[in-house]
Amino acid sequence: MRRTFREFLVLAGLAGSGISLRWYRRTGATVIARSAGTAAAATFLGHSSTVITEGHYIEPDRSVDRTPAGHLDRTLRPDRPDGSLLAAGPVLGEQDLLEADDQEDAGDALE
Repeated sequence: MRRTFREFLVLAGLAGSGISLRWYRRTGATVIARSAGTAAAATFLGHSSTVITEGHYIEPDRSVDRTPAGHLDRTLRPDRPDGSLLAAGPVLGEQDLLEADDQEDAGDALE
């Protein structure tokens, strides 16, 4: 299988590209996991569990969701801050929880 795959790479002009059967399998698993989920990738690779698939084949998604940073930047910027995200009223029971937390902190400070 490996010899045939190497010959295929030569014919495709990809010899020396670093592509291997393992690379191809990992890439396929990662693409499938990102589009259809880890279970689909495990099934594609013939694994009975997603543990091996996640641990050895799916490349972790290292992208960063910049949405929260954008909200903070918009809300807290020094010129023309947008307070619309702060305009929401308190959550039901939030004040009681904050007061209980403050009392607990005050008790800790006395010790």
